[in-house]
Amino acid sequence: WLRAAWLLAAAHNELRRLSRLELPERLRAAVSRTGVERVAYVVGSAPDALCVGVIHPKILVTSRIVERLRDRELDAVLLHEQHHAKRRDPLRRAILRSAADVYFFVPVLHWWAQRQLAQSELGADRVAIERLGRGAVAGALWRVGSVTGPTGAAAFTGAAELRVAQVLGDPIHRDSIPLGLWASSAAGWLLVFSFACAYRTWLLDSSVGTSARAQGACYYVPLVPVEGLS
Repeated sequence: WLRAAWLLAAAHNELRRLSRLELPERLRAAVSRTGVERVAYVVGSAPDALCVGVIHPKILVTSRIVERLRDRELDAVLLHEQHHAKRRDPLRRAILRSAADVYFFVPVLHWWAQRQLAQSELGADRVAIERLGRGAVAGALWRVGSVTGPTGAAAFTGAAELRVAQVLGDPIHRDSIPLGLWASSAAGWLLVFSFACAYRTWLLDSSVGTSARAQGACYYVPLVPVEGLS
């Protein structure tokens, strides 16, 4: 939890430096068409939209993405990010990322975190496709390209390859966890368990040695000569 809180705080500090402006006419029209709430307009050099926040997530839309996208593509982006906000995906991703970071010796957790990220992106795209069709989502993906957002935010550009396959109607292969990851994860747990046992044994040996020395000190009686006795 501490790691997740740190990731969310880092993302918040990174995003709060962005200058916020009044929503332009095109963005206000897109908000009205889609019914998406809690949208903020920020100055950004990268064309992107982000879902940020924990309890009440909001959607940040950069000036570059508004300039680059057509109206229906902008609508698709807002609907996509609204799905992330409803699911509170920024919090989910921070928890998954922190678990993968803390238990770095279990590679299967990192694999699972990436899998969940891709699934959330595909689900958000399906919402936009059902509302606007494949063309709007495909156009938005094409024009935005590949942009990396902060760790604690749900950016529009995540898992691009799988999303393109979904838009094109290609089958999406959901790979199972490779056996090598299971083996390396088991080895990682075994190594940590062995270290913990060795450390516990060292602590017990140290406490026993300290106790024995303390008892020896208690039973030590110095020989003191007594007058009148030979």
